[in-house]
Amino acid sequence: MKNSINLALLFLVIANLSGCASVIYDANQPVRISTVDKSNAAVTDVYCILRNDNGEWNMRTDDSVYVHRSALNLVARCSKNGQPEGLATLISRSNNGVYGNILIGGLVGAWVDKRNGAAFDYPDWIVVVMGDNLIYDRKNQKENEPLFGAKASFEQKQSASQ
Repeated sequence: MKNSINLALLFLVIANLSGCASVIYDANQPVRISTVDKSNAAVTDVYCILRNDNGEWNMRTDDSVYVHRSALNLVARCSKNGQPEGLATLISRSNNGVYGNILIGGLVGAWVDKRNGAAFDYPDWIVVVMGDNLIYDRKNQKENEPLFGAKASFEQKQSASQ
């Protein structure tokens, strides 16, 4: 009995020190981008640069790149000769690992998860419309389906630029 209690306490200490989301989720996540023109025709071989406060990543469309998660939004800028530039803001949302910290009461773990980005997710597959500047929110994404963006309201544009 005493060993079980000690083992349970050890588990709680480790979970609090490492961060619950850090145990469940990697600090990196794959993001896939497809591109279309305004008539919804596929545009291939588009070069995209993705940025957040943790770094910058380069990719070609219809491929995936691993980005470092963050509490801040991820911005993608896609370009190809002969096409207008496509801009995308991928909203950062808390993932389920955060709730483990709340349940356990691990303030240290929550801080670690926020700091290393493991507590957050971006949409994992988006469709950028060349010539548009759209917002992509993971809460609207269906599993294994591309997410189409929405025009940003003034409030969304303000929060996305911060």
